[in-house]
Amino acid sequence: METVLFSPTRIYDLASSSLLPIRDRVITVRIIAKRTLWRFWVSSQQYADSKGPLEAWHAEALTARWQSPQDIKSQFRSASILKNSPVVFNIGGNKYRLIVALDYIRQTLFIKFIGTHKQYNKVNAEEV
Repeated sequence: METVLFSPTRIYDLASSSLLPIRDRVITVRIIAKRTLWRFWVSSQQYADSKGPLEAWHAEALTARWQSPQDIKSQFRSASILKNSPVVFNIGGNKYRLIVALDYIRQTLFIKFIGTHKQYNKVNAEEV
């Protein structure tokens, strides 16, 4: 079994005398699941205008290197960090709300809720 060192951009073999990358690939955030976003914007004509803003958010999130809630706030000033770490993003000029949970170590983001501001007001964002 090889010993590896994980960095945000490369994986290194610690058993060798030099720190050369095992795989020269950029680690990106894994988003579970974009399909949830797609289903939302195609579910009704009234949500069709969310496609552009949701795709823009998705593209930014994929390349992010968030290590803490403060990293998210520095990139998305209007994001809200809730108790137990769910994050609420304002999408489309605050017309829509997106709630996600993050695993900072594994760089995995779980989409928990997407809806209008009015729908968001009817859910408990900390328990979604």
